[in-house]
Amino acid sequence: MDVSVIFSQMAQLFLVMATGYGLYKWGQIDDGFYSRLNRFVLNVTMPAMILGSVLTGSRTVSIHGPSMAAACLILTVLLPVLSCLTAGFLPVKQEDRGLYAFMMMYPNVGFMGFPVMKFIFGNDSVLATSVINLCFNVSLFTLGPVAMGMNGGGRGTGKQPNSFSLKIFLSPGIIASVCAVIFYGFHIPCPSAAGNALNLIGSMTTPLAMMLIGVILAKIPFGEVWRDWRLYLFSLLIQLILPAAAWPVLTFLIPDTLIRGITLIILAMPVANSAVIFAGEYGKDEILAAKTVFLSTFMSMVTIPLIAVWFLVPIG
Repeated sequence: MDVSVIFSQMAQLFLVMATGYGLYKWGQIDDGFYSRLNRFVLNVTMPAMILGSVLTGSRTVSIHGPSMAAACLILTVLLPVLSCLTAGFLPVKQEDRGLYAFMMMYPNVGFMGFPVMKFIFGNDSVLATSVINLCFNVSLFTLGPVAMGMNGGGRGTGKQPNSFSLKIFLSPGIIASVCAVIFYGFHIPCPSAAGNALNLIGSMTTPLAMMLIGVILAKIPFGEVWRDWRLYLFSLLIQLILPAAAWPVLTFLIPDTLIRGITLIILAMPVANSAVIFAGEYGKDEILAAKTVFLSTFMSMVTIPLIAVWFLVPIG
């Protein structure tokens, strides 16, 4: 893995994200177009990327079962426990600790994770990331509300019926992930034209997803983000200190180098956009969640390459 390649790839992602930011600020993208494009990426291009990468990739690359099980255990069991314990000691308001725990528990795998993993590790990483993302989705709708309820303190806004639904488990992304595992596991053949067409559609995911993240960042007043020193410390905690501290555990529990690398980069990911949605749902501070998503995403353009260079690039 070449150091210069990692920085170059992350720089490309940053520039595409900055393009989305600029287009929204200049009025070329409005909220309506953003919503439609967001659905297009989630329901069309990302599922196509997941399935197409498996159908056109090498079927000889195997997923190490024990390593995958260990990765899912670390990310969906150990990480939530650590997050809830850590949130209790953070220098923040008591009513915000549940939100901080949630933001530690759920890095941005579903939206930013796929393009970043594909950039760093190649097509072979997409299937493994899909399996991990399946586990995250189950955790999100089971442990997520529990984390949000820590220490109470919500605004009491009540339930918003249309915000969440178990139907998300039947979303195109989840269905594509399950199909990818089935096609891969049972070596089901697929016409090359179909696989290549899916790959072609899926190739739009990376630029569109990063532009959409840029739009999200453009919606937050720029000056407000930089004033809260707690956000800097929290972002450094989850994106540098946590992955670095977890590396010995990953090395011990995950023998497969690809899955170990994917798990490490997931731990270094910025806060997931779902933090803002869940904050509104459970009466937490939506502005705080949005600012943390902004700052952690902005910082990830530097922290992810640093983590990759420190731990994944061989020395000498």
